Parts: sequence; C-alpha cells; structure tokens
Amino acid sequence: MNISKFLGPVSNIEFDKLFLGQLFSHFSDAILQFILISILMETLPVAGKAIAITFFIFLLPQFLFSPFTGAICDKFSRKKILAFSALYRSLVLCLFIFFVYLKTGVSIQKIYITAFLLGCGSTFFYPAKMSILPNIVEGAQLKFANALNSSIGAIAILFGAFIANIIIYKSGNLGALCFIAFCYFVASIFCLAIKPKFPQSAAKISKKITEDMKIALNYIKGHRRALYLVLLSICIQFIVAAFSNTLNTLITDYYRLEFSDLTFLRTLLGFGIILGMVITIYLARILKLLHLFALGFIILCVALFTANFCNSLSIAWKWLIPIGIADAMVIVMLDTVLQKVTPDRVRGKIFGLNLTLNTLSFLIGTLAAIYSTNYIEPLTAFKLIAGIAFLMAGFIMLFDKSFRYFILKATLGQMFLLLFRYKVEGLENLPKKGKIILAGNHTGHLDPFIVQMATKRPLWFITGPEAFNVPIIKYFLKFYNVLPLKFGKGLEALDSAVNQLNKGEAVIIFPEGKFTPNGEVCKFNRGVGIMAKQAKCPIVPFAIKGGFETWNKKRKLPKFFNTIIIQFAQPLLDVD
Repeated sequence: MNISKFLGPVSNIEFDKLFLGQLFSHFSDAILQFILISILMETLPVAGKAIAITFFIFLLPQFLFSPFTGAICDKFSRKKILAFSALYRSLVLCLFIFFVYLKTGVSIQKIYITAFLLGCGSTFFYPAKMSILPNIVEGAQLKFANALNSSIGAIAILFGAFIANIIIYKSGNLGALCFIAFCYFVASIFCLAIKPKFPQSAAKISKKITEDMKIALNYIKGHRRALYLVLLSICIQFIVAAFSNTLNTLITDYYRLEFSDLTFLRTLLGFGIILGMVITIYLARILKLLHLFALGFIILCVALFTANFCNSLSIAWKWLIPIGIADAMVIVMLDTVLQKVTPDRVRGKIFGLNLTLNTLSFLIGTLAAIYSTNYIEPLTAFKLIAGIAFLMAGFIMLFDKSFRYFILKATLGQMFLLLFRYKVEGLENLPKKGKIILAGNHTGHLDPFIVQMATKRPLWFITGPEAFNVPIIKYFLKFYNVLPLKFGKGLEALDSAVNQLNKGEAVIIFPEGKFTPNGEVCKFNRGVGIMAKQAKCPIVPFAIKGGFETWNKKRKLPKFFNTIIIQFAQPLLDVD
C-alpha cells in the first residue's frame, strides 16, 4: 500500500501504457527535428531561418485543426485516436523515405510538405492524451501524472538530441528516419492497448465544428479560472517559441557552431526540463500549485534577463538548465489545474481550443524570431523576450482585480514567505467570507503582507494619502485594493471603506494611524469603531509580533529570516 502510494500513477499499468506510448511518440518527434536540422544545415549555408520555418509549418496544423481534433476526442475513443495519430505519422514518414529521400531527392519544399503532413498527425495526439489522462488516473494523482507526462518531452529532447547525433553519425539521416518510423509504430501499439479505468462521458455530437468551438469558448468565458489558465498558457507559449527559435539562430547563424554543438546545448535544455519535472514532483507534495507556478515564472524571467552574460559553451548550462526547470514547472501546473477545472464531457474541446490558441501564440513567437534576426542580435532578443514576459503578465493584470491579487500573492507574497519565518495563530477566528473589519497594531513596512498572507481572500487596505504622493507607488496602488483616507474630512474619509464592507468584502485598518516609534501600541483612533457601526459588521482584532524588529520605520532594509507571528482574536460583535 505504501509502495503504491509512493509510486503514484507509475503503479497503474494503464498509465504505464500511455507513458510508453507518449515516450516513443515524443522520442520520434525529437529525433525527427534534429534530422531535419541536420539536412537543412547540409543543404543551406545559413539554416537558422529555414529551421524556424520548418517548425512553423509543422505546428501550423495544430492551429488550423485543433478545435476539430479536440471535438473528435470527446466523441470517439481517445485511445484509438492516440494510436491512429502515431500510426499515421509512421506511414507518412515511410512514404517520405521511399518516394522522396530514396527516389526523387530531398528539397526544402518537400521537407516543408512532409513537416505539414506530420504535423496533421501530431494535432490529434495532444488533446487525446490530455483528455484521456483523468480517465485512467485518479484525481489525487493528476499532479504526479502530469509531471511524469511532461517529463516525456524533456526526456525526448535530452536523449533524442544525444541519440540523433549518434545515429546520424553512424548510419546517416536515412537510418535515423527508418528508426523514427519504427518508433511511431511501437507508440501506436502501446496506445491501442490502454484500458481506461473510468468511462469516457458521452458527448453530444455536433453537426458543425463551429458548434464545438462555441461550446469550448462559452465554457471558458463562464469560468474565470479556466480563462486565466488559457491566457497564461498563451503567454508562456509565445515566450518559449521566441526563445527556442532565437536559440537555434544564435547557435547556427550567429556563432556558426556545428551540429554536435547544437545537440549538446539542446541536451542541456532537456536536462533542465527533466530536473524541473523532478523538482515539481517533489515540491507538489509540500507546496500549492500557485506557489510552484510563481516560482517557475520568476526563474524563467531572471534567466532570460541575464542570458547575455553567457559567452561560451562551457557556462551555457547556467542559463539553459534553469530555463528548462522553469518551463517544466509552469507547464505542469497549467495542465494540472486546467484538467481539474474542466468536466470530462468538454475536456477534449477545451484542450483542443487551448492547443489552437497556444499554437497561434507559438507561431507568432516563431515569426517574431524569424524576422527579428535581421535587425536584432540574439542576445539582445533574449532581453526583449524577458521584457515581453513581464509586459504580457502586466497586461493581463489590468483586466481583473482578482487576477492582480493572484499574481501579487504568487510573486511578492511567496518571496515574503521564503525570506521570513512566518507563523499564523487563531486563523479559525477569521471568516472566509462576508463583511469583516481586520484591525491591529502597525509595526512596520511589512504589515500588509503579514496580514494578507494569512488569508486566501482578497483584502482591502485603508492607507493614508502620503502613499499616493510617491510618483511610482501611487500608480501601482491604483490597480490594487487600496482605499485612501482623506484627512480633515471627518466621516467622509471612511465612506469608501464602508461601501466595500456593504459589498461583503474584508477591510484592513490600522487604528493607530501611523507606525509605532518604539514597538509599543499607540493610541487608537475612533474611525474603526465608526466604520464598524455604519457597516454593522464585526471586528477581528489581530496582533503582529516581530514586525517592528524585522522592518520598522527607521530601518532602511529588512532583517531577513526574522520570526514574524500574527495572531487573530475572536470577532468583536458589540462595537459600542
């Protein structure tokens, strides 16, 4: 029993069949990519743009047909669709070997056509494997299963680059192509042998594919969490596409490295992705999805911003491995949450639509990398990609306050938890919903984070007008739940806070009205009582211990790893 729990989905024989089927499929895709790169590098003096165009064409069917393939996955047997996808690619590759490679000869145009046909087969694979996973794995093991599934692509990149280099060196491109065709065939056998544990929900068959797209779009529109996950996926795919194609250009055109050097660098990236899967599997047991996503996004942006410091192959691992780790963490978290928030009857449609939008973003990122190489150096492009990542996240944050709260708590909030020893007491006294006033001592600069990190609900903060006089801070505060007080205007100063309370929100106020000068509690102002009486809501007192010692008004920098404790008391109902 303990061994089964430790192994998780690995102890599930049906998941193992899916895992092996994906392994052979992704392995074949990875080796095929490197063979195409090898052929293009032999054919063209400058192959960076042709490589990017080939990948663009390979992904184009995913954008064009994913809504259709996603709907197919809800109507027909998902395991048969997986098997068909792998077998189809095996047949296409055999035709390419016999009628093109051996007879008429290889040309760039024929490579483009073959890439498109292979891409048509791959379009069925992703929505089918993502939608069938909850049919063979229990919900509690989805994070573990997705981490293992995502690691397959990483393993393919890591060992695919290594093996492709060996096979091409010993048996040439023809031997490698035959090997890939065989792997696709083996993948189809494993997929066909899957026996789902949980029955697939019957979906209503639509007469038109547009109806399926409307079903998926309407579901996403009506479920904010799913919408945010799709938007985040789009952003991540653009970043990954721009980075990956810029990296290829950097290697082949800018530094003029050989094919073996290219496979070495891509192997480093694959190793980083595998390491990211291992880290995700471990951290998923002790951290929340939100925390893991935030950590991966921070690592990705830092690595891209500092990529220009990489000036030799010997130190490239310092950037490629962290980027691989971040990519793995983010993708696993997005896939897991999206699977949990989508019902089985529309899951294929949702992942089909998600694949379409992600592919569109990836194609745009690829085109940006193709045409920017004529004007921007690859190392400079890395900085721009990192900047775009921040801008896209910021653009999304403008639309919804709950999402801004999500991002703020996922980044600055998690950094706070890493930098300080944080404890919460009396959390059972804090209502999870309904109007409530939180009132406590004002010890220092970290007080808002100390209170906010103790609860999952967004809180509204009452602050003085001085904060809105700081040039940068005043614009930042306008996008978050901050209520400015207007000194000298009597009860009008609390009107905005009372309005939020009447909407069922939670409001934080520091009755002292200022930082404590010596750590002791100062005299309370009467505004908190007036506000509670007008809104007819209880007050939850809190006390912060350690905040003054950590970062008070006189300290320029905080004292890291200091212990901070926040205690919540029972709600006060009689405000008189």
